[in-house]
Amino acid sequence: MAVAGAGLFASALLSSGGSPGGKTASPIDGNSCTQCHAGTATPQADWISTDIPQTGYVPGQTYNITLTGTHQGSSKIGFECTAETATSKAGTWTITDTQRTKLANSNGSVTHTSGGTSGQNTNTWSFQWTAPESGSGEVTFYAAVNATNSNSGTSGDVVYTTSVSHPENATTALRQLRSSFSLFPNPAEDQVSIRWEDAPGQWSLRLFNTSGQIVLDQQAAGGLQTLDLGGLPAGVYFLKVGTESLSAVERLVVR
Repeated sequence: MAVAGAGLFASALLSSGGSPGGKTASPIDGNSCTQCHAGTATPQADWISTDIPQTGYVPGQTYNITLTGTHQGSSKIGFECTAETATSKAGTWTITDTQRTKLANSNGSVTHTSGGTSGQNTNTWSFQWTAPESGSGEVTFYAAVNATNSNSGTSGDVVYTTSVSHPENATTALRQLRSSFSLFPNPAEDQVSIRWEDAPGQWSLRLFNTSGQIVLDQQAAGGLQTLDLGGLPAGVYFLKVGTESLSAVERLVVR
């Protein structure tokens, strides 16, 4: 699994009651716990584990997420964790251990509680994440973890960051896309309408002829869009509907 890209971040800020939020070092949050704790964050691999299959997450499915932080000589370790696509926070969080973890950053991340920092040299937290809607694309989990020696200041604190990416399950997403959009009439003459029931904010329509040339290219907003077919020769065309991360092709006959 990739350790970079759009998706889920876990950040650790060892405030006794948890991170104030937005300290995950993710692309959207930007900041990490080094703002409050001395030092430079050290990247680590494989600190985040999930039960998301290699084929990718299924939209709306709930998965188990586990974060483990390790630092020799530490007596307390804390964290904050969030999930992002390339452009936004992704999915929803469910707390499964209220004694050790809680929501932060307007429910956009998970962090430790005052009772969730204890751990000699290592600490582990588990929680659940429900995948976003179809068409969201790759999601990355990012984590920042702060290890402390429990002295009266921040000297000796060590900050780590980690991340892991998961794709959207293409088969499931494509099936949902195909079942949620339609074009009519087909065959068509002067125009054709395309309805996408679960359309994202922005999507695209491209019409190809049988030679693979793009004869119409149009952006859409909302769930219904109409293409003007005037001037196109009669024949068979292929309409590609979708976004950068997800698209489907339907056959269209123009009379």
